[in-house]
Amino acid sequence: MKKGKSKAAEFWDHYFHDDFVRLERHADKYVGAVAKSAGGPFSFLTGAKTTGIVMPISDLRSYDYASDARFTLIAKVPSDIAVAYSAVEAQTYSYRDPAPFSPQRLAELLGEIRTAYFHDSEPGITLSSVAKALSDLVDSYTPSMAQPVAALAWFLGERRDIASAEALISVVADSDYLGGAMHFTAVNAAFDALWKINAKLRLPALVHLMHRANESGRRSIGALLSRLLSTNEMLGPDLLGPKYYQADYWASIISRADAKTQADWDRYDVNALYWEIRYLAALRLSEQDVASLRQLANDEVGIVAGAAKEKRKM
Repeated sequence: MKKGKSKAAEFWDHYFHDDFVRLERHADKYVGAVAKSAGGPFSFLTGAKTTGIVMPISDLRSYDYASDARFTLIAKVPSDIAVAYSAVEAQTYSYRDPAPFSPQRLAELLGEIRTAYFHDSEPGITLSSVAKALSDLVDSYTPSMAQPVAALAWFLGERRDIASAEALISVVADSDYLGGAMHFTAVNAAFDALWKINAKLRLPALVHLMHRANESGRRSIGALLSRLLSTNEMLGPDLLGPKYYQADYWASIISRADAKTQADWDRYDVNALYWEIRYLAALRLSEQDVASLRQLANDEVGIVAGAAKEKRKM
């Protein structure tokens, strides 16, 4: 353990650095392994040595989440999309995750997009109008549009709203992975955004793209599906081997989930391995889903438990 850092703090550092090769979530502990060198879930491909980790749930419950911006900032995104857009332009936006460009460059890009798409127009900046602007950019894409596409993809990801899924998937569909021309910066921003919005009902569309993608594309789509679908155990390449790259495997996982509606997927996400997914479940579940909210209210991650408790008060 590094001097001055608690065991829980080191665990979360590994989590946010994507260091885990394996990870399991049990009732009383997490059990996993991290690579001793760079590579994250794919470290096994280079024969990298790993270090085992056992993290008691009790230690995670006592972690000071309120003092860690990696947790608190997820709940501090302005609820009004127009206010959030203006905050990025004014460079007062609170960035939780790395963005594709500097705050100054994002401010410039969103300002240019406002002038081109939202200036003196109705309804102005809404989720649907921003998603449409992204779709329009993809439809008329030229290399000079890569940065605006990346900026809008990032911004939509920050909204964590499933309604933007179709526009974001269209960015991936135009990637080099599938014979398209979209710049990798924009494609990576779309992948990051699809992780944030967690649009489970659009998973079949991602599986369809995986069927058509090249090897690198299957690896990238597999990484996204792994994060979105893992529950008690990380569905990573170390565990799955060749299945990790096979669209039919992910289709079978989706089929076994037997989730027909968004509410079904929200209940599935109550047991998600990744806390950000459980947090979204707490926000999206109906207040009538008492059992699911009760489970999340006892979550080891304070921000998840807090969101579930607030929902139960409604």
